[in-house]
Amino acid sequence: MVSGALHGHSALLRSSYDSCLLRDRRDGHRPGRFDRPVLQPSGSHLGLQPPAGLEEPGYGHGQQQWKDHVNRCNALISMRGGDAMSWMDTLRQLMPSHPGAGDAVDWTAVEHSWGTGFPRDYRDFITLYGAGAIGDYLGFPLPESRTAEGVEPTFQGMEAETLNALHFWEYKAPEGSGQSGLIAWGVDSSADILCWRVTDSDPDRWPVVVWNQDDGFWLEYPCGLVEFLCRVFRAEFDECPLGSVNLWGNASTRFLHRDEEARLRSQGLDPWTGEPDPFAGMFSD
Repeated sequence: MVSGALHGHSALLRSSYDSCLLRDRRDGHRPGRFDRPVLQPSGSHLGLQPPAGLEEPGYGHGQQQWKDHVNRCNALISMRGGDAMSWMDTLRQLMPSHPGAGDAVDWTAVEHSWGTGFPRDYRDFITLYGAGAIGDYLGFPLPESRTAEGVEPTFQGMEAETLNALHFWEYKAPEGSGQSGLIAWGVDSSADILCWRVTDSDPDRWPVVVWNQDDGFWLEYPCGLVEFLCRVFRAEFDECPLGSVNLWGNASTRFLHRDEEARLRSQGLDPWTGEPDPFAGMFSD
């Protein structure tokens, strides 16, 4: 179980920093992207093809890098087994990653700071995809160590979003849910917060819970992060758990690592359409 500190950080964080984030969410402000350094992998051992335009100079990646990328994925797959990896296979079919995606994380340090391990499928997701966004809608911050007491966490990072989620949980926890910790793993442009509910000493048993900002209540799904994404893309829940149907039933959505998104923007392109960005250069990051 995650340490009790997850149920309430310092009063300083809650009163000054967190209230500002919560106010922005209520006002409908859209979450931004995330900045941190990176590594590699991702690809496919299931006959998936390199992304369209891979050989074009503007794409910035070559065929050899794609092959290396695929080999790295296959090595990871061979090390895993069971249901979690079958869902990962499904995710990679529905949403191929791209060369240059994926992040290296010091999991020992991260898990020590949070006082718990993290689900296996999430660790694999970060290795194969990393910090970035799906369909310019659902964002994934990089896993990070928790900050020292009294230190403000990364803006819109994992810890800051966890504090936001804990606020909403205390305000409107589902009836009969009992006490449990939360750890946020994603946010979307509808200001929903996607988390695990820490219900077991085994992280692979944690359910996904979603704070639906529009409806103002929590939804719980007895599955892991990767299975949750696959079921959203295939519209397999009773209804869409998110505030927008952008990803609902969308079996051909796209993931972009934050560095690839930044690279395309630096070239004056809209990362999600490939078209020239009419706002390029008008705003600084």
